[in-house]
Amino acid sequence: MRLPLAALLLAVPLAGGPASAQPRIELGEGTPSGRFQVGAAEVRIAMESRLVDGVRESVPVLAITEGDDRLDIVGRPSGFGIPQGTAEAVDMDASAPGPEVVFTSYTGGAHCCTAVEVARRDPEDGWKAVSLGQWDGGGPDLVADADGDGFGELMSVDNAFLYAFDCYACSEAPLKIVALRDGRPVDVTGEPRFLPLHREWLADMEARLAEAGGDRSPGFWAGWIATKIRLGEGAEAWAAFRQDYDPAADEGVEVCAVEAEVCPDAEIRTLPFPDALRDFLHKAGYPDA
Repeated sequence: MRLPLAALLLAVPLAGGPASAQPRIELGEGTPSGRFQVGAAEVRIAMESRLVDGVRESVPVLAITEGDDRLDIVGRPSGFGIPQGTAEAVDMDASAPGPEVVFTSYTGGAHCCTAVEVARRDPEDGWKAVSLGQWDGGGPDLVADADGDGFGELMSVDNAFLYAFDCYACSEAPLKIVALRDGRPVDVTGEPRFLPLHREWLADMEARLAEAGGDRSPGFWAGWIATKIRLGEGAEAWAAFRQDYDPAADEGVEVCAVEAEVCPDAEIRTLPFPDALRDFLHKAGYPDA
């Protein structure tokens, strides 16, 4: 039901389109390396043989050199044996001079993940790396100027919703938007300037539901209610859910009573879907209204 992330920015028009028309290199079979300038700094991206977790792997490496200052960022191995990775100059942080360099690399797997690192020139300490984590989907479409202010934001779906209540293809997820401020990633998803974007995403989500025949699965309800909450329409969303909900068809959802990467068997509980969903939304930062 959910669009692949590669189609995300095509589905939701952005106020500012791509964050910049500055240099970008995408490695591929015919492009194992490339370079460009960002002010006085030389930016190079290339596939190299590096030790990753004790294993020698072919990985994309970003190298930025400016005078005596050098920064190397080692990307992730995809396991596919072909060049991969992107480097792009993008204005993201208003507190830093010149554009930043966004470096992405793909970890492999059916749906995951793109690792995002941003190289930022600190006014006093030179080039430093800032990790923006790993995100569903892939490629340079992750960063765009979502509000048209001239500075790029990382825009993706909230990965916490993927597989939470359904299969990947059956799941919907709200948007998540991360900005770079003073060298730190900041979740700006709830800022009022992005409300039109959330409204467009909701309309697109509902259009996908209609195209799929209107079957509201648990994975749909989770993403749809969260997006409605983001728009201040949580009470309306829960009312629609309660009207559709059939307790007799609810097999329950297994949850862990404690915070743990691997839940001990003794801590596994089965909750009715509405209770599990409400608890999940609260923990993910989506209150009732």
